[in-house]
Amino acid sequence: MQSPRTAAFPAMPASLAPTTVDIVADLERIVPLLADLLSGVSLSSQPDQADSLNALLEQVRARRENDFTNYNRPTILRRLQRRLAATRMPTLTDCMRHLAGNADEYQR
Repeated sequence: MQSPRTAAFPAMPASLAPTTVDIVADLERIVPLLADLLSGVSLSSQPDQADSLNALLEQVRARRENDFTNYNRPTILRRLQRRLAATRMPTLTDCMRHLAGNADEYQR
C-alpha cells in the first residue's frame, strides 16, 4: 500500500486494517517494489534453503512462540519472498540478521 505520507488522500491508505497490508511504501518506491516482487528473490534456488528456512522458523518460534514448522512451505516461502522484497534483503540469512536487530519485524 502507498504510505499515507505520500498519498494525495492520506486517509485512504490509513483506513486499511494493518493486518491486510504486507508492505507500506512511498510512491516513488512502489514501481521498483512491484518489479522486485514480480521478478523476486528465488528462494527455492538458494543453496541450503531448507536449513536457512528451518533456522529462521526456529528463530521466530523462539521469539514469538509461533510454530510454523508444519505450515505449507510454498505459502511460507511466498510470504517470505514478499517480506524480502519489501525490506530489500536478498537472502534468508540477511532476513535472520535483520530480525535480530529489529524486534518489530517479527510481527510482520
